[in-house]
Amino acid sequence: MAAVGLSLWGLVLAGLIDNVLRPVVIGDHAQLPILLLFLGVLGGIQIYGLIGALISPMLIACVFAFAHIYREQYFARIRTVIGQGTRRPETRRDRGRSR
Repeated sequence: MAAVGLSLWGLVLAGLIDNVLRPVVIGDHAQLPILLLFLGVLGGIQIYGLIGALISPMLIACVFAFAHIYREQYFARIRTVIGQGTRRPETRRDRGRSR
């Protein structure tokens, strides 16, 4: 009877906390999609072992951050070029020349 109770405790409470609540909490805080975070944790565990459960969400968050920064910089450059009309953007070499 004690073994059944311990098994239920492990499956229900520990399984619920580890597999459901942790991705929801981490996903909301890190602003990552929960499914991507869950798949990243599973893939990280499969590839790197237990340390992969920590490494893979960090790598996913870094990729999202890099993509966000790139998108901001890229579209800022496009807006600058479009705002200048057909004139090309000024470079460092152009700054020394008189117009």
